Amino acid sequence: EFLRITRKYGETVAEGTQMPFYHLTTLDRDLYKGETFSMNREDGWRQAYTCIRDFSRESDYLKGVDRPERYTAFFEKGADASTRVYVNGAWTLETTGTWDAEWEICRGYPDGSNYLPNRPELVWHSVKSFQQREGFRNNFTLSGNEEEMSYYKIRLMAYKGGTSAGTPVFRAAAGSFNHEVVVEEYVSPRSAYLANALHLSYHTLSDCDTNDWSFGAFGVRNGYPCTVEFHQGRLWFGGTPGQPQTLWASRVDDFSAFTPGIPADSPMILTMAASQQNRISWISSLRGLMIGTSEGEWRLSATNSEGLNASNAGFERHSGVGSASLDALSVENSLLFVQQGGMKVRELFYSLEADGYQTRDVSLLSDHLLAEGIVDWTVQRSTAFHVWCVLGDGSAVCMTLNREQNVVAWHAHRLEHGRILSVASLRGSRNTPDEEVWFAVARGEGDEACITVECMADGNACLDACTEAVVKGGTLSGLSHLAGCGAFLVGGDGACMDISVDGNGNAACPGRGDGEAVSVGLAAPAEVRTMPLETLETLGRFKKQLGARVLLHESTLKFRYGTGAPEAWKDFQPGRYGVSEPYSGYVRMIHNYGMDEQSSFALRVETPAPFNLLALVLDVEL
Repeated sequence: EFLRITRKYGETVAEGTQMPFYHLTTLDRDLYKGETFSMNREDGWRQAYTCIRDFSRESDYLKGVDRPERYTAFFEKGADASTRVYVNGAWTLETTGTWDAEWEICRGYPDGSNYLPNRPELVWHSVKSFQQREGFRNNFTLSGNEEEMSYYKIRLMAYKGGTSAGTPVFRAAAGSFNHEVVVEEYVSPRSAYLANALHLSYHTLSDCDTNDWSFGAFGVRNGYPCTVEFHQGRLWFGGTPGQPQTLWASRVDDFSAFTPGIPADSPMILTMAASQQNRISWISSLRGLMIGTSEGEWRLSATNSEGLNASNAGFERHSGVGSASLDALSVENSLLFVQQGGMKVRELFYSLEADGYQTRDVSLLSDHLLAEGIVDWTVQRSTAFHVWCVLGDGSAVCMTLNREQNVVAWHAHRLEHGRILSVASLRGSRNTPDEEVWFAVARGEGDEACITVECMADGNACLDACTEAVVKGGTLSGLSHLAGCGAFLVGGDGACMDISVDGNGNAACPGRGDGEAVSVGLAAPAEVRTMPLETLETLGRFKKQLGARVLLHESTLKFRYGTGAPEAWKDFQPGRYGVSEPYSGYVRMIHNYGMDEQSSFALRVETPAPFNLLALVLDVEL
């Protein structure tokens, strides 16, 4: 369990009184890390130095070279003159009297960008330098404010020997310090053993009593967010089980800071004021931050022309459809989301007429394809948008969306020897603008069960679970994902043959020479069926003859046609038409139907060869 403990601190005062340990005239001696010393400068002043690495007179000292500037790996200018002071708020520094010295204020962040877990030393940076000498007798009053935890110290850079170096006084106002801790052991309702969560040496927390503490937003008690997004330079998290309608936003351009503050770029914690406590399902950046909950769709935006911040953030409800717990997909100028229940896909778009966002059902004519519910999805961006959906039964469906041509087309993909688990689209490696679609597929059963990662992309062999293999001794090996299956082998010449893979992933392939590279995979039958023609003349009154003109492009002619019923398939006979493959052009087919059959036409291809269908035109005769 993560906790945040807040400890309050009173005003802290540090005086710059500490002087260098030694005054040296030569570096011909051993010095150890952390020791300080001074050496005379040409102007008669003494320059302070700090040893930052053990220095050996035998191995590191160069005879006659006594200037520390020549040993940058061992010495740095300046020496600490005060203890380090914790600052989380206002600070001031004052000097009084007459003195001759050069001073510097330094600051360090224990978890800053230069912090390394295996080197927990603070990395110090100069904040301000100031000096006083003859002819320049001004005293100084400096001030500042720290919003984050930091440490300050005073360093003496140089001073004039025989005169006063002065005593600068640094004051840090009272403040508080947040400790991020983990509960290691529960003792009683008023006592527990804690450990630092960040493991930083400067965040130590000693035994204390405090009433100022809180549980972490994410963790065992409240759970973890279900969605994440980047929007307007912030990292956004949304919807935990403990706070289902709350959003957490990071500081602008600082994705690790989530503690709210006053400035406009500070982190934010925003909770939707809705009539029902419905958990946030997804968030997406569009015109504002779009939010989907199980009850409706909302928009978070600024109420004025400024950037989004805690003082101008406003929620607007735009629809009451309700969303499933899947991320929304950005397509052109709209969003696609899965409706509550997982069996409908809706498009969220901006309407000028309504002056707001509306939704429409883009799966209205394909409800039968989504009956198993969507469990994962992704969008493939190419010449059109292809939305790939994984269903609960392990099959997949794809929606081709082209709003310019007002095209919304669905098609199903069912594996005969596997179950799809997940899908993702990735930028292709073939120097093409199209993305590739990758599937995680569970194949086999029992000892032969495995999960494969498979790609669907142009140029791949027309096989399922396809892999490349090399013939050795008339056999193939390494086909464990195809163990126990009948498979197809496709050689470099395009010739295809049936093979059987044994339980060890080996298969005999007679007639193939040693060293020949072949493609091996499972059959991937493809089927297309037209919608039934339902008119008064075709609904059970007459026998029908349905003809089809099929436009193909460089396609195989080894396909079948019919009504789609298992017993009604016919093989296409290229010889009757005097055509050969690969074929481009129209082919014509005719099929007779009885009075009790609906008039639809189906094509099916089972061989691992390209089947490129461009158009299917029907002719009906009664």
